[in-house]
Order: sequence, then C-alpha cells, then structure tokens
Amino acid sequence: MKIDYADAIRKALVFCIRPKRWLPYFIMDVAFFAVAIALIVNNIPYLMYFFAGVEDMALIGPAASLFFTLIGLFAVWLLLGFWVNGAVVHQGNKEKEFKKSWSVSYHKYLSILAVTAISGLIAFVASLIPYVGWVFSVFAGIALFFVLQSVVVKDNGFMKAIQDSWHIFRKQPFKIFLIWLSVSAMAGLILAIFAIPLLGLIFNMAVQLAGGGSVSTATFVNFIFELENQFTLFIASIIVFILGMAISRAFTLKAQTEFYNQIKKR
Repeated sequence: MKIDYADAIRKALVFCIRPKRWLPYFIMDVAFFAVAIALIVNNIPYLMYFFAGVEDMALIGPAASLFFTLIGLFAVWLLLGFWVNGAVVHQGNKEKEFKKSWSVSYHKYLSILAVTAISGLIAFVASLIPYVGWVFSVFAGIALFFVLQSVVVKDNGFMKAIQDSWHIFRKQPFKIFLIWLSVSAMAGLILAIFAIPLLGLIFNMAVQLAGGGSVSTATFVNFIFELENQFTLFIASIIVFILGMAISRAFTLKAQTEFYNQIKKR
C-alpha cells in the first residue's frame, strides 16, 4: 500500500480554505460562544464574589444555574458538531455533493454518534492507566482514526466501522501512525497560527497583572476586570481563533478521508 502524503495534505489544504467547508463550524462555534459569553457577562457580579471566596448561600443558586446552563449549551453544540462532521466527511469524499451531504449525515447520525462516543470512551478509559495512560489513549486514537470515514464513506454501522479502522491499523500500524502524525501536526499548525492574537493578548495581560509574583484569587479577579476593559480586542481575538478551529477541523476530516480512500484504493 503506497501512501501519497503530499497529495492528501495538499487536497486537504485546498479543501479547508474554501468558506463553504469551514463556515458551518464557524457559525456554530460563534453562536455557542456568543451565548456563553452573554451568560457569563450577565453573571459577572456573582462570579466575582464566588471567586473572591465570599461565603454566601445566595451566590450558590446563580452560580449553579450558570454552570448547568453552560453544560447544556455545550452538549447541544457537541451533538450539532457530530452532524456537521458527518457532512464534511461526505463532502471530502464527494466534493460536489455539498447539499446532499447534510441529509447523508442526518441519516447516518446515530452511527456517527455511536462511533464518536465509543472512540472517546475507549481513549478516556485508556488514559486512566497510571503513568502510561496517555500512551494508550493516543494509541486508541490512532487505531480508531478512520471510524467516521468508515461510517460515512463505506456506509458501515458503528461496530463494523470500529472493526474496519482497527483492521486498517493492524495491517500497517507504522504507516497509520505517520498519517495520524502528519494530519495532527498540520492541523495543530493551522490552529496555532490563528491562536497567536488570543495567546498574545492573554499572556500580556497575565504578565502585567502577576507582576512577576504569585497568582492569587485577587489576581484572577483583576484579570477578569482587565478582560472587560479590553473586551472588544478579546472578542476579535476569540473570533480569529474560532476561525482557525473551523479551518483546522475541515482540514482534518478531509485529510482523513483522502488517506482512507488511498488505503481503500478508491
């Protein structure tokens, strides 16, 4: 099995910079972020007292309400993201079928949800192994690297998709490791570039507030107030980062699909 790494990466880069590939992720993430920020901003007085260590039972209710609301919002975002993932994988396999990809993902949603949940659970359980858990977690991620492609491209059920991905890895583990490494490195590079404005802003604020001393609760509170003072710049940096995440995700799924098709000789 000969793998053309350069061709797969090139096609994935061309794919991911097209707005219609990353825009669904971007819209979804911006909407989630906007609602989350609005909730947090509206509850800043409670959060300030809470992190300052003020012991007041009246603060527990609003803090708990905010926490569970954010958890519910995150769950909706996550479940919606699975649907977008399936559509993008189908687009990566058949680029001209943009409109059809959404119905394809919808009809395969339960299998997409199952393989994603099972893969995540396996990786999580593996990570619990003392000292070397992270190694087994990475191993699980590599072994199950093509489960989404198996569901969407090959129309396999979730169990057969897991078996398919494992079979691919078992036949040539070193090549699959190189594929995983190349895709992860390029996706990480894309994300890192778009994260520069946000990281620069946060780092500069953290250095100024810490003043070379230890970080305390008061420092954290001051950090929140400083974010309020630079709210516009912070929001702009977050949006740039979200754009990077969207492009990175589109790249990853397209690259995985290209490598999967090479392995399957489509």
